[in-house]
Amino acid sequence: YDEIDDLQTHIGAMRHRLKHAHALDPIRKEN
Repeated sequence: YDEIDDLQTHIGAMRHRLKHAHALDPIRKEN
């Protein structure tokens, strides 16, 4: 178990989720 590797995976998942949220919510993106 590598703590740094786990943290990077967590950040990657958060970024992916954010990207997805923006793609699904264009109105919020424009405001």
